[in-house]
Amino acid sequence: NQPGDSKNFDEKTVEEIMTPWTISVYEDTLVVEIAKTMVKQHIHRVFITDKESHLKGIITTMDIVEVVARLDTSSATSNRQT
Repeated sequence: NQPGDSKNFDEKTVEEIMTPWTISVYEDTLVVEIAKTMVKQHIHRVFITDKESHLKGIITTMDIVEVVARLDTSSATSNRQT
């Protein structure tokens, strides 16, 4: 179904509106590699799996922003102390 379809939203199934593909990485993947994949693929979340393809979690752009913000904060603090 396309956005202009006459079917009401309350009658739609998840299958009709979901993204039909996903990107996943192993849980030991470096954060910088996940960030590069997200930028390259223009996506905001990546599924994290173990080597047996069991879902372990999801990493989002906000998760990466939080890591970068903490790094910036810790380096700013250490620069003030010198």
